[in-house]
Amino acid sequence: MGIFDIFDDPPPKQVKAKTLENLSCININEWNDGYTNTGDQVIDFIKNKIETVSYEKFISFLKKRDEYLRITDEVLNNEKVNPMNNLQLKGQINGFFPYPRHFLNLNSEDFDMVSYRVADSAIRYVPEEIGGKGMEKGNFKCLEILTIHDQMNKYPCKNPSRGAGIQFVDLDDDEFELLKPLDNKLRKYKDPKLYDHWYAMWSAIYKEIFKTKKRKQFPINRYQSYTCFGE
Repeated sequence: MGIFDIFDDPPPKQVKAKTLENLSCININEWNDGYTNTGDQVIDFIKNKIETVSYEKFISFLKKRDEYLRITDEVLNNEKVNPMNNLQLKGQINGFFPYPRHFLNLNSEDFDMVSYRVADSAIRYVPEEIGGKGMEKGNFKCLEILTIHDQMNKYPCKNPSRGAGIQFVDLDDDEFELLKPLDNKLRKYKDPKLYDHWYAMWSAIYKEIFKTKKRKQFPINRYQSYTCFGE
């Protein structure tokens, strides 16, 4: 420390965000095989578009795409130990996904914002080689696992971007019966014990469903991957 350093202003304290920034998202399934890590992937189509138009026009361009997704966030409660937020998706997927606000400020590749819900689905996919019928149309139940990653700065734009993804787990009858009561509780957004319901859902998915022989062989039925830009 220099002799005059004691007179310098102290570094400002980092203010913890209470909500995620609004995100406009582009579906990148056409550039992603579902197995390759997209963390460092720079998609030329996106990069070239950003470099040729203003950022505002780029966001407008995203909103006009067929598989556009918008993600917004709101505070649900301010519980002292485990405050909860609620992500709302509009566009290709529509619905609400509550999650612990704690994960919003970790800024770590090891901790993502993750939430879950059970939704109706008009399709399901189970490969024939594991006893399924391939792609089917009908009335099915599906577990949707939403993941939003930490900020990244791999595109030449004024706002940071994020990766996001939705994994679709087409549920059989036993899986649905296990998750149905937990999903019902997780939809009670004003419940002060909402974190407990979120954790119970997490536990049932990763400690029970994904531990079965079936899910060890074929854990995820379908997926959607996105690159998301702050508005």
